[in-house]
Amino acid sequence: MNKTSLLALVLLLGFAPSSITTWAADGGKSKPKYKFDVYDYFNAGDIFGDMEKSAREFKKEMEGNKRYQHEKAGEEFLEQQKFQEAIQEFDAAIKLDPAAQTVYVKKGIALVHSGRPQEALINFDTAIKNNKRGNVWLWWPFYHKGAALSLLGRSKEAVGVLSRSIEINPNAGAYLWRSIAYGQLNQLDKASDDIEAGLKLRPRDPGLLSASAQLKQFQLKKAFLDKMAAKKGAQTTGSGLIYFVLERGSGPSPKATDKVKVHYHGTLPDGTVFDSSVNRGHPASFRLNQVIACWTEGLQKMQLGGKSRLVCPARIAYGNRSAGAKIKPGATLLFDVELLGIE
Repeated sequence: MNKTSLLALVLLLGFAPSSITTWAADGGKSKPKYKFDVYDYFNAGDIFGDMEKSAREFKKEMEGNKRYQHEKAGEEFLEQQKFQEAIQEFDAAIKLDPAAQTVYVKKGIALVHSGRPQEALINFDTAIKNNKRGNVWLWWPFYHKGAALSLLGRSKEAVGVLSRSIEINPNAGAYLWRSIAYGQLNQLDKASDDIEAGLKLRPRDPGLLSASAQLKQFQLKKAFLDKMAAKKGAQTTGSGLIYFVLERGSGPSPKATDKVKVHYHGTLPDGTVFDSSVNRGHPASFRLNQVIACWTEGLQKMQLGGKSRLVCPARIAYGNRSAGAKIKPGATLLFDVELLGIE
């Protein structure tokens, strides 16, 4: 097999080759025994600097190579979602061969899954720094580095790194994570373009399909909020609250620590009523610092005896949590509120 065709196969296979390892038949107490596929021959470049070793020679060499065995054990733990054990195996491999590029990437992946993306970045950067294979291979560490940056909210950096991965090898994973980064930057058209590009490569990818559905919902919510903010009398605050005065009051305004007595009528954008003291016929009382942020902010703008409408984006309502049967994660909420008393 020549180097070019080998690289092409590796790019097609990607990471997590499930056929590489099998546990010994002793309940998993011993180190894994190994099967070998094209991905293993690619790893030969790290150890021997020779991409064209025959399968027989390579297998013989690898079965006696401790660094390689630790790497393979780490892969098995990754597949089993035993991330701490995987990290330990990858550390052992790195100790034996500090220049091993693939091991740093795999350790970084395990760190991300362990909720440690900042540490993962160090490993991805080390893999990139140690690169001896030319640019073709770099799409892989760039992809995982970009994903980690996106998880950390470093969206602009993530876009740049993921763009480098896509330039080298257009891959669905990088398109997905770059769409997430674009979404974080509120560049929804670019996010949509990346999702479409990813789906052309993997039409049934669950992550891309989920991202596509979520983006469409987000675009609908944004369109609704933009429409409300453009209405006559709308006041939009820095938090995203859209506030309308329906009837002006003449009394004092409450503070965040005050207890208030109100009538309210809560609906979703489609008009579905999810809660209403008006319908129940009984006012409600509560402290303003014990309710959703939209209410805490909005009611402090009211005067006693006044009526207002609050349009609450999800981030100042219930966020990505549900509340009861009708309020789903990410829901925009509308409230008509009458301030009856300040206690």
